[in-house]
Order: sequence, then structure tokens, then C-alpha cells
Amino acid sequence: MITLAMALMAGLILPLLLVYLKDLFTTKFSNQEELEEISQVPFIGHIHHNRHNTQLVVKEGKTSAIVELFRYVRNNLQFLLNKEDDKVILVTSSVSGEGKSFISTNIASSFALLGKRVALVGMDIRSPKLATMLNLEEVPGVTSYLSRSDVTLDQIAQPCAEVKGLDVFVGGAIPPNPSELLLGDRVKDMFRDLREQYDVIIVDSAPVAQVSDSFALDKYSNATVYVTRANYTRRNLIKFMNRIAANKQLKNMCVVLNDTKPSNDNTYGYGIGNNKDKD
Repeated sequence: MITLAMALMAGLILPLLLVYLKDLFTTKFSNQEELEEISQVPFIGHIHHNRHNTQLVVKEGKTSAIVELFRYVRNNLQFLLNKEDDKVILVTSSVSGEGKSFISTNIASSFALLGKRVALVGMDIRSPKLATMLNLEEVPGVTSYLSRSDVTLDQIAQPCAEVKGLDVFVGGAIPPNPSELLLGDRVKDMFRDLREQYDVIIVDSAPVAQVSDSFALDKYSNATVYVTRANYTRRNLIKFMNRIAANKQLKNMCVVLNDTKPSNDNTYGYGIGNNKDKD
């Protein structure tokens, strides 16, 4: 009887112990369910792994699964921008490599497909990526405007040839004083003029766990998209994200999970459940 009791106890305790140890040593997450278990920030969508040979996947006439998922994220964002003057969406992440520039670009394109005039602004001026992603001129860019009073917005705006209504403001030359530039009066002037000229402004900003630049831009934004990445973002960084939300350091925060594996469900609408991307 003692042996039987010990075996029964072992059968009950060992599985619980294994689950505990698995959670203890799992430093990352791989899907929406795992992220929502540890996140205190509203979840607005996930984006599949990009199997296309371009970073700009949202275009006119494209109906692949990843495009539909970006439309789903866009529609959820529209609920956050519920006032007429709510135009500026700040896109950030914890660290580099989570895909915030990819997410920024395609959210901007998805709004442009609604017939809106959209500005995609590269404010990650320490590590600008938009010019390379979209095959645009690297200079002049945002840093030229911020450092020189004789440079106008029109001079640094570059139309996106593939998306009607989308203008891109690349980061430009990397400055020696990025923090000072982002705290200067020219930033205020830039966002004032952007609001006058555009319906939606998507700001690709710096990772908040590495530098504080994005916090300086919060005063100009109306909502914040916080990008995480499956099997890449560490769980302790989600705790960091939760603290930012609790302390209200960034406005109207919501979280997106990037680079997920396609599943066979039909969660986000008709025609994409089979995950066969079609152009």
C-alpha cells in the first residue's frame, strides 16, 4: 500500500513539476495564447511569417493571408483613433529585430489603400531602415529637417511608387546628437505640419528597451503599437512592456505579434484559412 501510495503521488506531482520547470526555463513565446497569458496590453492582431520577397506586402490587389492580417490590425487601430484629430500612430518594440519597421510600413500601406493620405515617418534616427526597405533615397531625410531650419517637409517627402497616397520620410543621415534633435522645437513643427497635410501618420520609432527616444515622441502621438516577435522576444521584455503601460509612458498601447506560424484555422476571415498566399 505504501508503494502504491508513493507511485500515485509521483504520478500526480511529476507532471506538475515538469510543467513548472518548462515554464521556468522557457524564456520566449511562440503564439498569441502564450503572449496573452503574460501581457497586460490589449492584443490587436498577429502577422504571419513573411514568405514574400519584399518587405512591402500590402499593395493594391493583393489578397494573401498576411495582407488580410494587416487589414485586421488596421481595423482594430481605427477603434483607437476615435477622434477627428487622432492621426498619429507610434510604432515601437523592445529591441531591434522584432520587425517594427516591417509592421510600420505595411500598416501605413493598409491605411493608404482606404484612400487616405498617409505619411510614414522614420524616427528611428539611430538605425534608419525605411530607405533600404523601400528602395528610396537615404538623404535628405528627417535628420536634415530637424537639424536645418531651411529644409522643408516637401523636400524630404518621397512618394512610394507602389502605394498611391503614401509618402515616406526616411530617417536620413545618422546624427551625432539624436537625443537633442528629438527634443528640439523642429519636432513640434514637423508634427504640426504633418497633421495639416495627412490623414494618418505612422511613426517608425526606436526600440524602447534600448534607447529612450520613443518616449520623447509620445506627446505627439495618439496611439502606440508595440511590436513583439514570436520565438524572439523574451518574456522578461513583456514585463517591461507591461510596466510602460501601467505607468502610462506611451499613449493607448496595443500589442502586435509578428512572425507567427500560419495555422489552419479561419480566424481572420474567409479565404485565408488555407494559408495559401496568392498575389
